[in-house]
Formats: sequence, C-alpha cells, structure tokens
Amino acid sequence: MGKETQLQDIWESWDYHLREAFERADSIARQMFSEASMFSVPRARQEEFFQQKTKELLEDIARQANGT
Repeated sequence: MGKETQLQDIWESWDYHLREAFERADSIARQMFSEASMFSVPRARQEEFFQQKTKELLEDIARQANGT
C-alpha cells in the first residue's frame, strides 16, 4: 500500500468526524450572526469581531494541545 493510499484511508476514517464538528460549528456561527443582527450590529462588524474571536479561540486550542 502506497503512502498516498494510507493517507487516503486515514482521512476517510476520520473525515466524517471533522464534517460533523464543522457542521456544528457552522450552525453555532450562523446563530451568533443571527443574534448580532437582531441587535442591529452591522454585518461587517460582526464578521470582523467573530473572525478575530475565532482566531483567538483556535490559537488557544493549539497552545493547549502543544502544552504551551
């Protein structure tokens, strides 16, 4: 079995877990945008704020995973 085949097999054994997690995250993000819109927060500000907070969250998760 070649390395690419092994990688494909590994991906296929995990991709549905990632898909489910990303779909849940997408649903949460859509709800956050909806709530912000109810308070008349401009869309551009929503995007800027939520992108920054998402970046910070992912960096924090990466730091914790690396033990730093």
